[in-house]
Amino acid sequence: GKILLAVEDHGRLWYHYPLENRRYPVTMATALQLFRAVALGISNTNIEKIPVNSSTQETSPLAQRLKNLFLLQVENNGQTWYVDQLGFRHLVTQFNIIEMSRNVMTGILNKELEKIPVANFK
Repeated sequence: GKILLAVEDHGRLWYHYPLENRRYPVTMATALQLFRAVALGISNTNIEKIPVNSSTQETSPLAQRLKNLFLLQVENNGQTWYVDQLGFRHLVTQFNIIEMSRNVMTGILNKELEKIPVANFK
């Protein structure tokens, strides 16, 4: 799963959810709710095995397995995290969602984006 930037479509953002092989539109109004809806639940014990962004810690096998996915920390007030392509986790909040997305998004051309079916998020 990746946050995709449609470079030929005015910079529109999409989230490719790998477990469904579908893409969801990402807007300011729906981003946090969408990311929480597609997140996998994770315990405090397991989230600790995934180093935070800018950490000098090596990534774990668990972090490698959860790359490009959103996680919902079920034992800690439902904090939402994103595991980037390198296996580091980023906290996702309403206050940093734009910055976090910019740091982890991947540019994509329309012809490649069209190969991924669109899903509706309500």
